[in-house]
Amino acid sequence: MSDEDSDDVGTLKGFTIARTLLATYRSGFIGVQVDGMGEGATMPVVQLHHPYGFLSVPKAVEADGDGCDALFAYEGGIGHALLALGDSRHTTLLPQVKGGGSIQYGINDAKKPTFALIDGESGTYQVYVPTKGGSACTFSIDVSEQDKEAIRLLHAMGMGLTLDGDTKTLTINNRTGSASIILDDDGIVLSGNVKVPGGMTMGGAGAVPLALATLTATELAKLVTSVGQIAAILNAPGPVSGAPGAVTPYVAGSVAASLVTGK
Repeated sequence: MSDEDSDDVGTLKGFTIARTLLATYRSGFIGVQVDGMGEGATMPVVQLHHPYGFLSVPKAVEADGDGCDALFAYEGGIGHALLALGDSRHTTLLPQVKGGGSIQYGINDAKKPTFALIDGESGTYQVYVPTKGGSACTFSIDVSEQDKEAIRLLHAMGMGLTLDGDTKTLTINNRTGSASIILDDDGIVLSGNVKVPGGMTMGGAGAVPLALATLTATELAKLVTSVGQIAAILNAPGPVSGAPGAVTPYVAGSVAASLVTGK
């Protein structure tokens, strides 16, 4: 290519790495201002180009000049920021990436990284999202061992869900670990206190509903009344006798009756 051709509009030249001072949206496009290679912050805002399907906005430069770099070039007399490059303020906070791996990251205002990491050796995928409280929510698909693949979702407060290929279980746990639901090939295991505000049906065909606590208490109260009246007659001085109607007959309610008869 001749020098004359290199001056044509559409040809980029003068590639350099420049520090981005600020980034802003203009008419739907991301614009950045670079340091001007010694000209301070006097250069105009230019469009920041990015790969298809991925868009990022660098954070503003620090007071000491530390910030994100960009690949900068000219098209005729028009400046272009081609890519926002690595930001050493943030990349040092990330886990190390193995060969063949990649990481997508962003930094919150507390300078804590949110990232999605693909392990270059196993292909395991991990998402890490820090919270304002100092902990983090995480999600991972661990495929590091055959037949032991695991999917884990962990809330910052401790609640979690695990699909474990090793134990062939699905586990849901509360934040303290004192209660859990475990599903495996044998069925369901409930650990911890269990509350059932509504009704339950046990078994298959012909199953009867479990009595609610309030209805069960009603039936027990009627039994206690009848038994108490009988005990009063039996414990009275002299021969056992009782006037008709002295004992209230116990008549089972519909719930108690169904539990006894199965109908």
